[in-house]
Amino acid sequence: MHNPKWTTDPKRIVPDGCIFITVKGAGVGKLFPGIAAAIGRDVYAFKPKEEYSTKFIEFALRSSISEILHHASGDIPGLSKVHILQHVLAVPPLEEQERLVARIESFVRREQELRKLIREAEKEVSALMPALLAKAFRGEL
Repeated sequence: MHNPKWTTDPKRIVPDGCIFITVKGAGVGKLFPGIAAAIGRDVYAFKPKEEYSTKFIEFALRSSISEILHHASGDIPGLSKVHILQHVLAVPPLEEQERLVARIESFVRREQELRKLIREAEKEVSALMPALLAKAFRGEL
């Protein structure tokens, strides 16, 4: 049985509103909204400036991290502090950030809808395939 490790003396506490970035292991490059918490060495916390849309920064970071990982080398994937700190994000005015976030979110919703339709179509094809094969082998096609 695995015994979880808990700390009673956290070294790093991050504030609410951060974006957590997993920087090592199988989940490298995953982002998730952060709350005030203690974090370990495999998670970085990025706190956007107040004048930026947190959602815009999250989308920009996802894109940047994907690009960094695409060009990464080595046997163990990972992001370093240098990768994060030296990467520059172009940030338009807040109104444009919000417009872009709305547009991206509409694309994400559409992608989810299309993936659902594909899954449903695959189930239908799987259900029809045995009957189709049976007819084909009986010479009924």
